[in-house]
Amino acid sequence: MQEQPELKTHAKAHVELRHLKIPVLPSPITALAVKDDLVLVGKENGFIEILQYPTFIKIGQYISILSVVRQLIWIDGNQFIAIFLAGNISLFDINSIKPIASFQLPENINIYDGFINNNIVVGCSDGSIRLFELDQNKIIQRGQTQQLQEQCLSVTHKQDVIYASFSNGFLRSYSQKTLILQQSWSLNVSNLKISDNNKIVPWKLIIFNNNLIVGTNIGQLFIYETSFNTQIQQLQTHEGDILALFASDNILYASGCDSKIVQLGQQKGKYIKIGESRGQSHDIYAIQALQDKIISGGITSDICLHRLEGGIFKQSDWYHAYTINSEFVYNNNLLFINHQKSIDIIGIGENQNPIYLSEIELSQPAHFLKVFANYVCYGQTYQTTFLKIDSDNQLKKFKIFPHFKNITFQQKIFYAIDQNNRLYKYKYKGQNKFLVQLPNGQPKLMEFLDKRNILITYPNNQFFVVFNIKDQKLHEIDCQLNQNKVSNILQVRGTSKLILVTYVNQAISGFIYNYQEKEWRMMKYCRDQLQKCPLHYTNLKQPIKGVITDPKDDRRMLLYTDSYFIRVHLRGKPPQQVTSFKLEDKVIQQKKQQSIQELHLDINYSIVQNKNHILHALHKQDDQYILLEWDIQMSFDGLPAALQAKRYKR
Repeated sequence: MQEQPELKTHAKAHVELRHLKIPVLPSPITALAVKDDLVLVGKENGFIEILQYPTFIKIGQYISILSVVRQLIWIDGNQFIAIFLAGNISLFDINSIKPIASFQLPENINIYDGFINNNIVVGCSDGSIRLFELDQNKIIQRGQTQQLQEQCLSVTHKQDVIYASFSNGFLRSYSQKTLILQQSWSLNVSNLKISDNNKIVPWKLIIFNNNLIVGTNIGQLFIYETSFNTQIQQLQTHEGDILALFASDNILYASGCDSKIVQLGQQKGKYIKIGESRGQSHDIYAIQALQDKIISGGITSDICLHRLEGGIFKQSDWYHAYTINSEFVYNNNLLFINHQKSIDIIGIGENQNPIYLSEIELSQPAHFLKVFANYVCYGQTYQTTFLKIDSDNQLKKFKIFPHFKNITFQQKIFYAIDQNNRLYKYKYKGQNKFLVQLPNGQPKLMEFLDKRNILITYPNNQFFVVFNIKDQKLHEIDCQLNQNKVSNILQVRGTSKLILVTYVNQAISGFIYNYQEKEWRMMKYCRDQLQKCPLHYTNLKQPIKGVITDPKDDRRMLLYTDSYFIRVHLRGKPPQQVTSFKLEDKVIQQKKQQSIQELHLDINYSIVQNKNHILHALHKQDDQYILLEWDIQMSFDGLPAALQAKRYKR
């Protein structure tokens, strides 16, 4: 396909954005796990996602039950274990949305903590410690200790000895081989001014430098040597509950509801504070090391990246990546929001404020939401549900299908990917036809490019596929560029069937179909200019997550991140540097309606900063888009104040 003429021959272009603030309160982060450049994030609502460092863009998602994720643990290969508060232990493969194995404890038993040491060991609300084995992708319980009146709050291990803390302030050690109790003792409170009614709660345990470290509700660390389990030190590190402990590179990290992360090291046998960081405003539940940095997560749902210098926190040097896993779909003046636990339906008229219409409560998290004509469809762990929209915008259950990884619609049929990566053609009444075996992976985007071609993207696997429903041919396009990993794969609205690929280093490339060679290729412009992309040389750390297209010319577009718009023209020589603007500058013209703005697309590689956090840009018609925004400060001001949280607000 020939390159289109230079930009100067095109008329002045703009797109119209209607700004719409959405009240979003993301689910808190309760667990983190890191493997190489992949970060697993567990949420309070039971949703698990996988992010790619350094962009922190979501490349996969996982669902099991609606319950707090208490622990995430990477195991061999591409598998990980998720432990849920509601007594569920699930085994996942990163290429599959639903668990490949699961074990559910009786209904009244919760799990508060767990680890893997050859076997899976968990501490439970009935006071028991239970041991599980992974056997050929099956989770099998092998034993448990006796049940107690108190709850087991945390477990850790040193070699084959299990240490556990309990809600009555006691600590116990067990043999992992036999689960026989070896020793039981209470925290030494003799030098503390505390009444009998306010017992010390040992929230968290960790083994560090052969010592047992206990984090408590009074902001103190109790430290024991592990030969005879004798207390050797007691240290005040926080103003409230210590909820998270982590060790890396001979440094101990402790945090909790005062939002402060304290670094501790050993000097002459004593633990001393060597650094601290307060990058978040509320309770911190999880800490992990990510390469040469530390990340934390908690109530405010953002991953805070803390930079180190010589192993010690650099003061006031943080980066925040918000993990909002809500999904937004627009159809016929209706906005559908998938919150995983529920689906909200909001009416959006031309010149009126949004109207909340109804809510669909879900028994299991929904990993995708699709709307087509008068049908609403959402996918869950074990099924895919179709609802029909009536004339009063009320929803009625239409049909239940098996679990699908993703689907897309075309008139009175839809195409679906099953658990085994097989693509099927379905009619609404249930008749189906197998079409093709797809590669193993988790599809992020599945949409029609035109009447014949379906685009399916796999950014985690560094490729996308295009399936032609007429000739039944499957094209698999590898879009990894040397060692530069793919961060996102986007469909560009327009006649060129352009696929835009973004990379970790902020480079971008376009892929189009070559009709002569009958294959997908990178555009010549991108091959020639990719290494000269001016976005390489900016401090733009946010990943590109969406694209808005000029309706007159799909080579002229707006890319957007959480906070910025980037004008890009895939033609002509790119400038050596970007030009930055803010919303109040003249490049954006305010219309009579205060919520509508025109964003001009004339200046190539210019960056426009947006005032609020951009959630999503929804295409309405022609050059009109609805820009969904989130007022972060307003959302967090409504949170119940954690101890000291308001004092240390960012």
